[in-house]
Amino acid sequence: MPWAAFDTATLGTPCAWLRPCHWQLGMDHITLLPPKQLLLTEAESRALLAAVQPLLQEDGLTLTYQRPDAWLAQGELLRGLTTWSMARAAQQPLTREVLSHAPTPAQSAHLRRLQNELQMLLYTQPVNDAREQARQPPVNALWTEGAGVLDHAIAPNPAVQVDARLAPAATPDLAAWQAAWQAIDADSVAQLAQQLAAGADVRLTLCGPRRAITLKRGTGLGFRVSSLFSPQRLSSLREQL
Repeated sequence: MPWAAFDTATLGTPCAWLRPCHWQLGMDHITLLPPKQLLLTEAESRALLAAVQPLLQEDGLTLTYQRPDAWLAQGELLRGLTTWSMARAAQQPLTREVLSHAPTPAQSAHLRRLQNELQMLLYTQPVNDAREQARQPPVNALWTEGAGVLDHAIAPNPAVQVDARLAPAATPDLAAWQAAWQAIDADSVAQLAQQLAAGADVRLTLCGPRRAITLKRGTGLGFRVSSLFSPQRLSSLREQL
């Protein structure tokens, strides 16, 4: 999903969020430090952006500062990329193949080279020297998320309500995840059930790391028969996400 283009209302140009981050290097994988633990200041972020911008410009990418933990990147290298969010990536070990996933081998090799050059450049930055002296993790990589092209404007729908209490960043363990579900069931889902019982046309979309599933009221004899003999369980729906 081209979230960077959508968030910034950029049409017709490949975009992505570049997010300063810290990679912990293992023998055969990389662990991404949760973004909240970086605590990057605006001054540090702007200094790092200025340092990497000439290198990225050589690859046709332009950068625009948006906030300390996110820069807007634009350029053809970002066209067609499938990227993970940092919240998802911070939950599991990452291989080199995942980090340089791209539509074509040539584009994958290009991204791998660029990542290596960025890591070497960031290693020499005074900002990181100061962070290490202050016992803060250095910024040693950039994470790409929300890449893609938005061909036409998408008007926001004020009737859509987003509940992010089940997001990985908000539920670091099983107990927190269960508590979030109980809270959602007690307020948001209860309200939705009341509207459904009153005959309203309501929909519930469950979003997972790979896809989303929308549940809505069905009509007709075929729907009633299929619902009777094959009811949907949450566990089965979760596996599809």
